[in-house]
Order: sequence, then structure tokens, then C-alpha cells
Amino acid sequence: MPVTREALENSWRRVAPDQLLWHGTNRAALPGIEEHGLLPGRRTHVHLAPAKDSRVGRRSAVDVLLGIDPAQLDEPVFEAPNGVLLTRFVPAKAIVVVEKADAVHWGGWSGG
Repeated sequence: MPVTREALENSWRRVAPDQLLWHGTNRAALPGIEEHGLLPGRRTHVHLAPAKDSRVGRRSAVDVLLGIDPAQLDEPVFEAPNGVLLTRFVPAKAIVVVEKADAVHWGGWSGG
């Protein structure tokens, strides 16, 4: 029997972050993220990190970091035992910083 999202969430700790959360992605994904927000894709949840320099959830293809305001999330945030923060969906309005992996970029994002 497959594991449900609810069962996974019941195995994680619910948290209430009060600082920006971070998600790494590649530049090619930005138009879709701006239109639809962050979707989990083939996963059950969107993976987030508590700090932009975190190794948690870091992929090698990341060239853009998205700063997410947790106060603008419509879904709860959970922490898995490995430190990854997870939520079902991140609306575009919650993305308040778009930063190149090597330099800050503040323009060009409407935030939904």
C-alpha cells in the first residue's frame, strides 16, 4: 500500500518558521514558478531549507535561490527528521526574493 501525504505529515514535526525559507532551482524553471508557484512535481511536497547556505535539499543544478516568506504560505510547514522543511505548495505571492546562486538579484519578479 502506498504511503499518503497525510501519513508522511503525521511522521514529521509541524513547525512555524519566522524567517525566510529557501528553495533552490534553475533559471529555466522561473517562468513556470512565477505563473503557478512552487509545485511538488513528482514528489509529495515542496522541499525547503531554513537558510540559503544550508546543504539540506541542495542540488547540483541550482543556479537560483528563492526566498519564501513563511507568513504568506497557505499550507503548514513540516520538518522531517533529516532537517528538510516541507510544504504541499508555495504560492508565487510567498516568493519574495529571487537571488542568483552567486549574486543577489532583486528585480524581475512580480511575486504573483
